[in-house]
This record gives sequence, C-alpha cells and structure tokens, in this order.
Amino acid sequence: SCASYGSLMWESLAGGGVHSSPVVSSDGATVFVGSQSPDNKLYAVNTADATKKWEFLTGDGVQSSPAVSSDGATVFVGSRDKKLYAINVADGSKKWEFRTAWYTRGGLVLSSPALSSDGATVFVGCFDDKLYAVNTADGTKKWEFLTGGDVCSSPALSSDGASVVVGRDDNTLY
Repeated sequence: SCASYGSLMWESLAGGGVHSSPVVSSDGATVFVGSQSPDNKLYAVNTADATKKWEFLTGDGVQSSPAVSSDGATVFVGSRDKKLYAINVADGSKKWEFRTAWYTRGGLVLSSPALSSDGATVFVGCFDDKLYAVNTADGTKKWEFLTGGDVCSSPALSSDGASVVVGRDDNTLY
C-alpha cells in the first residue's frame, strides 16, 4: 500500500536562501520568515494564498527566526547587520532598531529573539559574546551579560520568567 503525504498548498519565493525558521501569527493569517544575502529581508506572507503582505529590508542576511509579540502587533528579528529590529506587523514599518557591537564580526545576530511573558523585554544572543535584554517599547538596552564567547543559540526563559538560559559556542550553558 502507498503512504499518503501532505499536499503543497502554496509556495512563495524569497530573493535569498531561507535559513530562518518561519513563525506564524497567533491568528494564523500571516507567516514571517527571513532571507539571506543578497535579499536581506524579513517577509510577511498571507497564509491563505501566499501573497506578500510586506517585506522589510535589513542591512544583511536574516538567519534569526522571528518572534511575534503576544498582542500580535510587533515582530522582532535579528540580522547579520548587527541589529535587532522591532517591526510593525500591520504595515512592515520599523518601530526601532537596537545595535549590538560595532566591530566587524562581533555583532552578528544569528540568535532568535525570545520574549518575556509580560512582553516588556526581548532577549537575544549575539556574536559580540553577549546576551542582551532589550525594552520592547523603545529598543533601549535593559542589561547585557558577557559570556566570553559567541552566542549563536536562542535564549529560553524559565516558566516563572525569573531566569533566561542561553548556550555559547564553547559547550557552556548560562
């Protein structure tokens, strides 16, 4: 007997490789996904028919997977351009950007952002050896934690929201 497989509902093409994991909005109407160079964009795609709602251009590839705020109004994503972005879900406009390290390789944001349960803080790791806590309202830094090595992994929060856990590229978990 033949196995039954799912069928393709739609496909949408990006202008660069897709290393970012897609994220679906809480209402299921939109999928957000990033693309690599030379495209360097975050896309919002209509899940019903694969039409593009909007695209947001960053300064380099988007390998980070997006995170959507609990109210569905903001999507957060990191880029290889050394920035974390907050983007308006309704129209793709930039709310703010947070710049990490200034030096060449150090500031890449490959880590996927994680949001606090109250939605007030977004956490993201960076190639400048730091874990950042950023205010979701205005993109200001709340604090940073120096790990001593590149942070590629995505942070996770404890169930009570009191701790954030992140791994580093030298087999260390903080």
